Amino acid sequence: MNRIQTWKLEGRLQPSYILDHLGEGYFGFDRLGSRSFQSREGELSEDEFTSLLLAVGGLPPSCLGLGRFTYQIIAYLSLTPFYPSANEKPRATLTIAEIYRGLEWLTPNNVRGGDSRGRARTPADERRLLFQSLATATHDGARDADTDRQRATRNAFSMPEPDFEEMEWLHSNYCDDGDEMFHDVLDVLHMFQYDEDKFLPFANVKREDFRETAKELVAKQDRFRLHTLAIPLDEFTALVGFLLATQFEWEEGEKPELAPFNKAATAVARSFCDESSNVITWGKFDDMLPQMPFLFDPLYRILAAVFLERLPFEISYSFKAPTPPRDSFMTLPRLSQLASMVNMDLDFESFDRAHEWHKGIRPNARVLANVLRSMPEQSVLVVKGSSRSGGEFIFGFFNPLPAELETRKHEEDADLGPPIELDDEVGRQLTLTKLDAVHDRLEYRGSIMYPARPHVFMLSPAQRMVRLEGEPRVVGDRLFFGDALQLRDDGLVSFQAGDRNIHVKATHIEIWGETASRE
Repeated sequence: MNRIQTWKLEGRLQPSYILDHLGEGYFGFDRLGSRSFQSREGELSEDEFTSLLLAVGGLPPSCLGLGRFTYQIIAYLSLTPFYPSANEKPRATLTIAEIYRGLEWLTPNNVRGGDSRGRARTPADERRLLFQSLATATHDGARDADTDRQRATRNAFSMPEPDFEEMEWLHSNYCDDGDEMFHDVLDVLHMFQYDEDKFLPFANVKREDFRETAKELVAKQDRFRLHTLAIPLDEFTALVGFLLATQFEWEEGEKPELAPFNKAATAVARSFCDESSNVITWGKFDDMLPQMPFLFDPLYRILAAVFLERLPFEISYSFKAPTPPRDSFMTLPRLSQLASMVNMDLDFESFDRAHEWHKGIRPNARVLANVLRSMPEQSVLVVKGSSRSGGEFIFGFFNPLPAELETRKHEEDADLGPPIELDDEVGRQLTLTKLDAVHDRLEYRGSIMYPARPHVFMLSPAQRMVRLEGEPRVVGDRLFFGDALQLRDDGLVSFQAGDRNIHVKATHIEIWGETASRE
């Protein structure tokens, strides 16, 4: 009798047994410290859970609804990989152990797994679990199995961490037996395997050897169909409103009003689905979330304040809410949208408007280019315009620290020790590797940084982001930001959004910077 058969007879491969024991050191679990709980006994209702977020986590009372979404996410993830149905209501109470089990799966870069006999999980797995936890509906839209397989393969071979070297641990999690949700079961069975001697690597049973057991478990539940899941657009819009309202830190006693965030939330949420659709599918969610990598950071920060000893390294810190000028179209909700894209890369507490052109005086391309070049450190150019039909559009350009300045600033801020010896000219050069839609991995003199890259963006009527390769350039009467955005001297603005080319007339132009002095 082999080990898998023995574990089956002992009941160790039953979902209930696995879930009950995930917090006992298996699978790298139980690494998150507890600030408020000395033990993991007891349970919380949704109201009690939300009260903790209010009292300890800093959740503003006006954003009480974020507590409901957070409870829903944690309740769903606490059952990973034996997921409930999309329309199944969250359980009335969660034990403290279940809450921490959900947190283990939700916390970025926490569950990686992987060895020479298994599969390393990637950031795409984290995005997918977040999507699944919010998918309270299903859809029967057209599906292309080849496209699903290609997406899964691309995601499975994305780098788990910037310095990840065990490329042989990366394997596709999509096959004829099932999609990514099926492979979650296979991952957990492999990583959870019982080792009676407590020697690593586990009990030396290969991941592939658990395939038949995974198929047996999945056959008992008709819930493992990623392509059928969907997030209702209205639900997601409400959630985004809460996330934008909590992007910045509010003074004690302040209560952000939600109504001003409605337009911004609609713009963000509409980016995640087609114009004619009222649901968000996995493919659209997977495409869009990397363009706004800090969107969910407020939720992580609130949970960390309640349940963790410290904020995970991957989560951005919150800034105090800036106070934009009264006549600026870059209102606090629009700045919150910007923060969802670059929150770790801008000091919003010292971020202010430096230049404005509102009242018919329009700068030409060369003037704008010169002003941008004169801005200290990071800066943002934003343009508001209207289409022929009267629709409002907001476009912009984010100009981060150049890589050379980033390395100099890093060397000034940190004690790097003696520089490593580099024998050749190549070793002394900057090495850049693209990480995601916003950041690169930069290696210089043996030191690793993660600078933001220049990009153009749209904030209204939807939110988009396009990395900019190269510098802005002036050609004739036009200021070009790559192929995505161009401004003409006559005020015409063009923005390339996928296959769509948008033309609007500029009515307002502003330039913002971290060390700006208001004119």
